[in-house]
Amino acid sequence: MLLVLIEKDKNNDCLTTLRALKALHPRFKDIFRECRITSFSDFNPDIHLYKYLQGNICVNSSNKMKSDLLKAYKSFEYYIKKWINNNLSSVEQEYYQKFLLSPFSYDSRDFSFTKLAKEQAQNNRKNETDAIVPHLSTIRAEANLRWNQMKRLRDAFHQQIRIIETDSISLPIEFSYAEPKRIGEVFYFRLWDKPSFALNHQKDFSDIIIKQATQKKSTYSDENNAYFLEFIRAESIESDSIPEGFWFNELIEQNVLGQWSKNRPIEELEKILNFLSLWGYKSENEQKPVPFHSMHKGIITPSTFITLHKDKAEGLLIDVEPFYVACTFGLLAIDILTTTGARMNELLQISNTKECIEVKKTNNKLHYSYKAIPKGRDSLEEFYLSKQTMEHIQTVSRMLKTHYDVDKIPSVPYSNERKHLLPTPMPYYFQYAGKALNRFALHSSIRFLLHGLLFETQNGKAVTVKTHLLRHAFATEAVQRQKMPIDIVAKMLHQRDLKVTGYYSAPTPTQIAESVSELHCPTKMQCLGCKAKIPEPDQEDELLEVIQLSKDMERRFKQLGLEVEVRKAKEMAKQAKIELKEIDLIKQYREERSYEPITKRNPFR
Repeated sequence: MLLVLIEKDKNNDCLTTLRALKALHPRFKDIFRECRITSFSDFNPDIHLYKYLQGNICVNSSNKMKSDLLKAYKSFEYYIKKWINNNLSSVEQEYYQKFLLSPFSYDSRDFSFTKLAKEQAQNNRKNETDAIVPHLSTIRAEANLRWNQMKRLRDAFHQQIRIIETDSISLPIEFSYAEPKRIGEVFYFRLWDKPSFALNHQKDFSDIIIKQATQKKSTYSDENNAYFLEFIRAESIESDSIPEGFWFNELIEQNVLGQWSKNRPIEELEKILNFLSLWGYKSENEQKPVPFHSMHKGIITPSTFITLHKDKAEGLLIDVEPFYVACTFGLLAIDILTTTGARMNELLQISNTKECIEVKKTNNKLHYSYKAIPKGRDSLEEFYLSKQTMEHIQTVSRMLKTHYDVDKIPSVPYSNERKHLLPTPMPYYFQYAGKALNRFALHSSIRFLLHGLLFETQNGKAVTVKTHLLRHAFATEAVQRQKMPIDIVAKMLHQRDLKVTGYYSAPTPTQIAESVSELHCPTKMQCLGCKAKIPEPDQEDELLEVIQLSKDMERRFKQLGLEVEVRKAKEMAKQAKIELKEIDLIKQYREERSYEPITKRNPFR
């Protein structure tokens, strides 16, 4: 508690303090248990902490655990003592001596685990980057395609609500609509509200609830009522295909949305943990992983009514709006992260103000950017955006205006790290239900939108998409494939130390292997092959010309016996084909964005 109060007085971020406490508390708990210490006054760092750092106790502790503990211990030992000496009287200082962390006499540099932990972390990060880098364009395209699908579901949902409210039709009703040809499935639903669901499942509700639903009182009153869907089934238009339904169906089936670990039987907990582990959703600490718990009202987590009664339905109950909100925020975040390499804290600062977003015209072409305070700085710097990103921002803007029923996005306090630098409420785009999003809401939205995309390291370990991992992937692609100068990439990433940029952009194991096997020769080819950017469909003709030109060059260089130039020509064609493939994906999801689901009323069975 003293440590928390001191950190608050220093105006430090709550998350920074929380991370340090998580490094200290679990390790102290392990040490005290193994050394049978019952009082903090009996703890001696020269004995007990030394045993832990040497590996003589708590043998399952990793190098990272030891490194984090040592770093946090040294930091707090110094700052707590300094704060007490500078802020308390001599009498008060004497009283608080018993709460201080005692210094240790040994040299922490004698231990090798800090270096080993750092090397292991860097290797893990590069291996995970290796799994993600080849799929940046696929990640962007799939995020867009899934958002389109979510919007179709939401449009059909609201269309049916308007019909039943206009025509005074009793619930439930059944309806269906066909997905685009690419998916080739027809989805079947029931539309419910709270009273109709209770009255049609009377055997599962008490007499009191049935009475309330009949009279539309309490939870079932008009002011507390809400509509929701039941996904009944998917049918393939082609009979020989197995229907898949929505990508998020198994998240509902597996009960992993929200804070899933509460009040569950042990067998169910183990089943859920196995499912999350299969997809690579693992917690960075010792707590149970909650990858789809946004900790934010109205994002992903279904309503209390659906959570309590989902098992009473024949199909899967869907609370449409929280899913749509998560997908919309997730799409904007993925687009920015894969095209700018921004940190999460930097994109959460984007606001609907003229001081933040700028539009400039250069050579008759519009250029977009926003300003945010990067990590380690205290003033605004510029981040560049694509036209497509601006379109996603406008989609978020429309969603927020509809949500708040206003013409202007409201201002809310910033709620992520370094919020002391942003004390004034602003109309942030990443906000909902009167509160700015934090890292939990953003991470869970991204995971929800991308769930089911399988990425693996070379040794078969499942990798989940993380915000910082996309930053590494962006840097790697910019330097290794686009051949951008590292100092330019450092500016784009807002990094002062080129050594750090060098680590971020270092070639992955796969890129090294490809270079060796193909005797890769470095060549600058302007923007070709940069998966960090988004090619526009109107560039398709130019890319086709590049492919034809490269073929002509390849034939000519072969005749002249210039093998190095032949390889360059082949590489040019290869990168142009990569961009053409992404253009096909872009054309596909843009075309699907205008696809309107045609709903059909089905007789209720």
